[in-house]
Amino acid sequence: MAGPLDVYLSGTLAGTIRPGERGPELTYTDEWVEDPDAYPLSLSLPLERRSHDARRTGRYLASLIPENHATLKDWSRRWRGVDTADPVSMLAVVGQDVAGAAVFVPEGSAPDWSRDSVPLSEHEVGCLVADLRDNDGAMPYDEEIPRVSLAGQQPKIGLYCDGEGWRLPRGDQPSTHILKPAPARLTDADINETAMLAAARKLGIEAARGGLEEIGGQRVFVVERFDRDRDEDGTVRRIHQEDLCQALGYRPAAKYQLSGGPALADVTELIRARSVDPSGDLDRLTRLLAFNVAIGNSDAHAKNHGLLIRPEGARLAPAYDLVSVAAYPAYDQRLAFAVGEQYHYAQVDRDDWRHYARRTGQDPDRVLSVVAAVWEQAPDAVHDALERFGASAAMRDRILAAVDSVAGRLQVGRGRGAAPDHKGTRL
Repeated sequence: MAGPLDVYLSGTLAGTIRPGERGPELTYTDEWVEDPDAYPLSLSLPLERRSHDARRTGRYLASLIPENHATLKDWSRRWRGVDTADPVSMLAVVGQDVAGAAVFVPEGSAPDWSRDSVPLSEHEVGCLVADLRDNDGAMPYDEEIPRVSLAGQQPKIGLYCDGEGWRLPRGDQPSTHILKPAPARLTDADINETAMLAAARKLGIEAARGGLEEIGGQRVFVVERFDRDRDEDGTVRRIHQEDLCQALGYRPAAKYQLSGGPALADVTELIRARSVDPSGDLDRLTRLLAFNVAIGNSDAHAKNHGLLIRPEGARLAPAYDLVSVAAYPAYDQRLAFAVGEQYHYAQVDRDDWRHYARRTGQDPDRVLSVVAAVWEQAPDAVHDALERFGASAAMRDRILAAVDSVAGRLQVGRGRGAAPDHKGTRL
């Protein structure tokens, strides 16, 4: 069993995570709880309770760890003694650069505040990307890799970019960008995500900034981390954030509603209770839901939605991981969240949006107005983005078949569009 971890937030020792009989337990420090600028490690781990049991603490920590088996196997080989079944063991090694503002170090070991980093040539970055892609998340041929923990199934790495070049972050230097090569099983996923992100932004959806780049001869999707901010002097600050599984206290495996995860009613209740702009965030959520339904993004699960956490409260984070799963019919086409009671994106219509509004305590006419604004413009925005970024004919046809059908479904009842075959694995 791994030893205790200290957790730092905004440079202050905020708490300690200790192994317990049922798993890791969190205790906040007096200094952090009494700090007027304090914020919780997670909305599911509030400061009002000084200590938290293994159930919520363990679930929060588990969501910081990659789900990619090749990545975890590589970590186990690379860092002897790391137990990839134990998030505490892994965070003792890679916990200085995770999602949000938290820094995890072994108890009593002050973080390395040196902000050291190693310059990388474009060729070296290209080799990292190629190794990551060709080994589905592992990097067995690289002597030194970023000690950055990025959740999710897709292979990815975090690097620091200062505007002049790429660097391997060390110590307290946080990564600023995430690099995601397209995995072999998802043809042109990098083009897909680039196009969907561009279309979302064109529709006024607040989304992460990213796109296709060629680095060292390797094509890769690069996205700026929205949980990092750069001061005028160039210093990069961490901004705290968490995903909806963490905020609602769910284990990461329950990220889909059909897997026992949260429903949209749970999400909207959380927004009303904790957002500093609940009305605005509810509209932003509806706008994003409408876009994901339009493009057939059945992988927009609870871990692919986030909250930014500040002392004054929370805000819905910019959209990220926007991919049209309609382009990959072999994968599960059921929505991660039911709209009303409908899981088939091709059949979500006016009645389902009204059901969603009533179930979540929103004005149905307001919800329909927000959805209509997205659906009326989505076909042109998506078509233009797919053309702009060179999507293949097969990808264009599949995505446009989904998005071109949406507008009519606000004027007619259920039944517009055939239900997609939902059999298949998740992305």
